[in-house]
Amino acid sequence: MSKISSKYLNLEGLSTLIESSKKTSEFNGALIMTSFGMVIGKLAPVYSGTDIPHAAELVYDYKEEYVKSFQEEYKEDIEIIGDGSLIVIEDATIIYGNNLKVDIEEITIHCSDVIGFSPINIEKFKGNLS
Repeated sequence: MSKISSKYLNLEGLSTLIESSKKTSEFNGALIMTSFGMVIGKLAPVYSGTDIPHAAELVYDYKEEYVKSFQEEYKEDIEIIGDGSLIVIEDATIIYGNNLKVDIEEITIHCSDVIGFSPINIEKFKGNLS
């Protein structure tokens, strides 16, 4: 039986909620609570489907290559510990506990680091931060 992270499924559900409610609500992004602060932005698939891959996509691909080369070199199976599920947030603003704000093009977060989440309207949320 395959295993999948419950947190990952919850975040996929959040992404689906935001996407499916665009015509009936103002949600266009997500607030992600982590141990280091809040991250707001647009949830994006790990595999971007564009010529410019997300960092998470490159990491996933490297991980698969590493496991394959390890198995070939040492002639034994390798078991990956932890599910390693990731989410990508584009056009992200990170807000630390001391109210320091950092805007970045994208951030990849391990799902295990997510404490909570909410769909938001990014512009309204940023407007309320002042």
